[in-house]
Amino acid sequence: MFGFITPNFQTLSDEEKSRYQSVYCGLCHSLRDNYSNVSRLALSYDLTFLVLLLSSLYEPDEIKDNCNCIFHPGDKYETAQNEFSDYCADLTVALAYHKILDDINDDDKLIAKVGERALASQYKKVKEKLPETCALIEKSMAEIQEIEYLPGDNRVLTAGSGGEKFGYMLGCLFDVKHDMWSETLVKFGANLGRLIYYMDAAVDFEDDVKNDSYNPFKDQIKADKIDEATAHDIKDKLTVLAGQATQHFEKLPLVQDINLLNNILYEGLWIKFNHKFFKEKR
Repeated sequence: MFGFITPNFQTLSDEEKSRYQSVYCGLCHSLRDNYSNVSRLALSYDLTFLVLLLSSLYEPDEIKDNCNCIFHPGDKYETAQNEFSDYCADLTVALAYHKILDDINDDDKLIAKVGERALASQYKKVKEKLPETCALIEKSMAEIQEIEYLPGDNRVLTAGSGGEKFGYMLGCLFDVKHDMWSETLVKFGANLGRLIYYMDAAVDFEDDVKNDSYNPFKDQIKADKIDEATAHDIKDKLTVLAGQATQHFEKLPLVQDINLLNNILYEGLWIKFNHKFFKEKR
């Protein structure tokens, strides 16, 4: 996950902000309870969204508490935890570990190697708990790396591309219950995954060119940065992907936290991209 699936906090009510914070902190405490304090450094808005989504769909019982925060000593925060907090804690560790492996493969930085050592034992626990899920992540990440290190002129928004592979993986991760909602969740997750894969590539384009790293847009943009006209063209394509994702999202019978979920998908998701290319405020 790439840090795009975040709320637009500026347009949330105080009640919605508090609710989001409680679910976010609940995920953080699930990381502590199931893994370690080190694993809490991998906490993300992205998987907080998945907790909210699955909780809204299935409405499991929640455990609420008031806890101290290791990162903000002296402050107390409300936490909301359920079965999906634990599942998303598992995914947090697994995805963070493979992101670190990808970073090592890309630039072999010392900080990535330190992170790999810190999370290796935690990932082993996830693998014992969710072997099929970890096998899926490992296979998908290996296929994405293979695509990214092969030459090609038509990898953007095409079948067999890194975006398709990442989307497929994310769609499968969204399908936790394997029930009547599986098909919709898989399609929603797959389209959302494709969107954030290419959105991330656009935002990172300049750095990837500078560092001679892989970027799917390099095959089409013969420049060292994306100008405003090209950014508008990319946004048009991304908007199509966003529409495909929300088309499936809208089919889910969501009531709980629906305003929060809508805020994230229709507003927050675009914050990084718009700030990067159109200088809109975060």
